[in-house]
Amino acid sequence: MSSQYNLSKSNSLSVARSTINQIEDIARYANKIDSPTTADVSGNELQLEDSDGHVYEIYIGTYDGKKAVFIDINGVNDKKLASGMVADKGIVFSRDASDNTMILIELTVNDASFGGGPDSSSIITSRIKLMNLSS
Repeated sequence: MSSQYNLSKSNSLSVARSTINQIEDIARYANKIDSPTTADVSGNELQLEDSDGHVYEIYIGTYDGKKAVFIDINGVNDKKLASGMVADKGIVFSRDASDNTMILIELTVNDASFGGGPDSSSIITSRIKLMNLSS
């Protein structure tokens, strides 16, 4: 693999990891959660509520013709993350069957700047413990 590809891949993974970290920061301290939807994978979303009553919705949307991870607070868009890097598989949220307080996140990203290289998509996974879950 070329050093250009490796550098580009590293950048994509860094953006994806940053996106996951921001989702984790919201989810970890939410005290209510609506079960993740099971619609088509690219439409998967997660809704959380914090103790102040703020409702967060995390989903894949389109921004300037490119897929991105959207984070809305109380119905108003707050962030658009990883714009142009989100792959067709998008993002998947699932609950752990053995521990209701755990969420698994899988974010699939494309290497936007060097997409013709080998293994041009990567899946970033994270498992989050919901610390304040009340429902």
